[in-house]
Amino acid sequence: MVTTKSQTAKVAVAGDVGKLAQLISARRRDLGKTQAEVAKIMGYSSPEFIGMVESGIRTMDLNKIPRLAEALILDPAELCQMALYEEHPSLFAVLFGQSKKQFTVHKGGATKSVKIPEPVLDFLHKFYDLPGPVRNSIIVIVESLYSGGKIRSQGSRP
Repeated sequence: MVTTKSQTAKVAVAGDVGKLAQLISARRRDLGKTQAEVAKIMGYSSPEFIGMVESGIRTMDLNKIPRLAEALILDPAELCQMALYEEHPSLFAVLFGQSKKQFTVHKGGATKSVKIPEPVLDFLHKFYDLPGPVRNSIIVIVESLYSGGKIRSQGSRP
């Protein structure tokens, strides 16, 4: 499919589900909202667009991210930075330095700031500079290794 710069959403490679798409889906479900409810808050007449964003088929126009944050009850600045980092890592680096050094994590109603060590930041920057299909393949491989028991997370050490 051919897209033009004038389109509000870019078409992504099917199956390339980034962290933003995963966050949108997980947060929507945590809130008990349907795709239709989120779409309505954002001004879309159909829930299919939200479904396509969640599945990695489409990406959301960066101008819509603050409205998405409102719909999902998330910090708009944090969500905008996450979206910008995922969509345009080089632009993010110009605006915010090499990459974001601290993230706010929301888990189980609690909020905490997490500082990212420099070697991890370098890796993440290189990782997000990879083409979407390559990133997705790496994610699938790592997730399969963890789920298959070949690798244990640090929290599961005996």
